[in-house]
Amino acid sequence: MFEPIPVIPNINQQLIDAAVRDNPGFDREFVWIAIRHEFRDQVNARWVAVRQFCEPNFVSEFQSKEKFNSRLWELNLRYLFRSKLTRVPGDGEPDVIGEDFVIEGVVPDPTGVPDMVFDGKLYNYPTDEIGRRVTAALVAKLAQFNNRASRQNSRIDYATTPYIIAVGLPQREFRDAKHMSGMDIVETVLVGAGPLQVTIDWAKNTGKVSVSSRSKMQTVNGTGYGIAYFQRDEWKGVSAVMWSAEWLPEIGDIKILLNPNTTNPLDPTVLGVTPQVITYTKTDIGYTRNQPLQESEN
Repeated sequence: MFEPIPVIPNINQQLIDAAVRDNPGFDREFVWIAIRHEFRDQVNARWVAVRQFCEPNFVSEFQSKEKFNSRLWELNLRYLFRSKLTRVPGDGEPDVIGEDFVIEGVVPDPTGVPDMVFDGKLYNYPTDEIGRRVTAALVAKLAQFNNRASRQNSRIDYATTPYIIAVGLPQREFRDAKHMSGMDIVETVLVGAGPLQVTIDWAKNTGKVSVSSRSKMQTVNGTGYGIAYFQRDEWKGVSAVMWSAEWLPEIGDIKILLNPNTTNPLDPTVLGVTPQVITYTKTDIGYTRNQPLQESEN
């Protein structure tokens, strides 16, 4: 999977930097994983486990600078849900074809998100920049879903097969993609969550912390656009969104948010394994998260 880059024994930062510099034709993260035998071995083991469910050009695209991140994410998804896979995806089909579900993966481009700087200074966490990249990826994948669902003679019945969008955020620019509320940024844009807010009752000398509502974000030019996707009718065909910020996630590193308004609900047990499942209940005044926030992070 990592030819022609060799493993480097006794690795240090200087050798890491040199390896990236000496291999400009490969993705930065491809080189980082390739030169460390423990990470390289894990990826190769995942490939061996699911290569029968991968396209003929998978390895060449995995090694390419343009496709590495997306192909690694697809490899992880196929590996984690391998017990339920049925076949190799056909042209124009989702990346993971399961017995009772399909998954379409996406790795947002971190363009516009500042890279991490290690110079001892304090910097603002780029919440909005990461949020814009996540929303761009989700909106593009919704358009792709609608296109697929409108096709005639598809092998997949998108009206009855639960459809999952999977967002991979392992690049260091995304910094685990956490929001100031304590939620992941993917969840905040799906449900329309904003910053924490404190309500103080001066008479009783008590306070209450809650998550505020947010229905819009802004572009870099200050133009507003709607979020809170799982509250919107156009998202009813999407059953769930899952995500992780790990390079080589295990199933416990995957979070999946079930769409409370979908017309095609997903029973998480059909996945064959148990990720961190997040659900919301619709009430008369909004939506209630059914899992306490701190529990979902354990």
